[in-house]
Amino acid sequence: MQKFTLKFERVLRSILPSPFSIALLLSVICFGFILFFQRPVEKGLAEYSHELLVIWSEGIWSEAGLVFLVQMMLMLILGHILALSPVVQKGISFITNIPKNNASAAAITCIATMVVSFFNWGLGLIFGAILAKSMHESLSKRGIKHNYPLLAACGYVGLMVWHGGLSGSSLIKVAEPRHLSGFTTKDVPNFIGIENTVFSTPNILCWIALLLLIPLTMYLLGKQNIASENSTYNTTIAKPESIDNDLMLAEKIENNKLFSFSIGLGLLICLALFVYSTEKQHLFTPNNLNFLLLSLCLLFTKNLHTFLNNLNGAMKDGAGILIQFPLYFGIMALMKETGFAANLAQFFVSNANATTFPLLTLVSSGIINIFIPSGGGQWLVQAPILIESCLALNIPLEKGIMALAYGDQLTNMLQPFWALPLLGITGLKAQKIFPYTLVLFVLGLVIFSTCIFLW
Repeated sequence: MQKFTLKFERVLRSILPSPFSIALLLSVICFGFILFFQRPVEKGLAEYSHELLVIWSEGIWSEAGLVFLVQMMLMLILGHILALSPVVQKGISFITNIPKNNASAAAITCIATMVVSFFNWGLGLIFGAILAKSMHESLSKRGIKHNYPLLAACGYVGLMVWHGGLSGSSLIKVAEPRHLSGFTTKDVPNFIGIENTVFSTPNILCWIALLLLIPLTMYLLGKQNIASENSTYNTTIAKPESIDNDLMLAEKIENNKLFSFSIGLGLLICLALFVYSTEKQHLFTPNNLNFLLLSLCLLFTKNLHTFLNNLNGAMKDGAGILIQFPLYFGIMALMKETGFAANLAQFFVSNANATTFPLLTLVSSGIINIFIPSGGGQWLVQAPILIESCLALNIPLEKGIMALAYGDQLTNMLQPFWALPLLGITGLKAQKIFPYTLVLFVLGLVIFSTCIFLW
């Protein structure tokens, strides 16, 4: 198995480009496919090309997209800073000191990442990356041979379980009153609560299956795949700069623990009051999460001087997001505004019946996620077709919604978009972790298809 993995990795390195190159290629493929196969007969090639360029450029610089870009960068950077704080480091150290070999390290990384991601995808994404990196450092210090790319893949597995959890985009939206009625003129429930989706018996059973089978699979892979090149990865965390004792007043404030702690505590109280007083505001929004992360960073980091020093080290991990997210916003705009994504989804479900529709929804959702790697954006594209089809075929809406959620999260194991933060933190390339995320994809496909079929 180890020889196969190494050969597969070498093949991937020769044919699989960088995540940035993949984003560019997907942009060109999407543009060309829509231009030649989606063009209305009454429009000329030049006219429609210009129209698509306008849609693409507006998508790249869309206000909502740029807001989301900043939210994701802050989530990554603040999460990284928080992970460097003494309190979190102690917690992570406790976890990373448990495993005694490569296999148990992989299983523990999987379990911890999946549990955190069930509560919030953003926190799980950063936590998994930091945990994988810290696990690698702990095992290296103890002289235990291990496979760092395998651990990184285990730290990424949260992106394959998030949409069935408490922060799942479509599950949150359908829990809002009258949200479903905005997609159809037919009679639909006022809302579908999380007790019918996240905490439904089928989804809980699916979650248990994932929590058992994924760590077991990675444990078995860990017993066979132990790399000997771990020392080549540079993952050393920069130490805080030494502080001069002869400080001016402003410098004393920056180095004062009480000042930093007071500001962090004040922000945390403000956030609690805001969430409490705003009933419609969901607790796990990106803005609230970033507010929480900033508060905790100031609470737990030694002082403002250390905070700013750690900020400089964390900033470089946001470079990939800064340049690549806008490209996917352009792809999303092309897919949505031209109706291509809706037509693709319709193609899969046009001849479906009550038995095959949920499975085809899962497949179509997974394919669309390659081009629109955003759960919320994908829900807006597929929701009209999904709701109308479920009503026509007499399929419970919650079953169709969960099929979409499962498909969306499944192909994150093939799409390097959300892996950018993890790759930045771990210092690895996508080709290194892909052999293991491919295994996770196959396993997830079996589990999700079985759960939907038996629902």
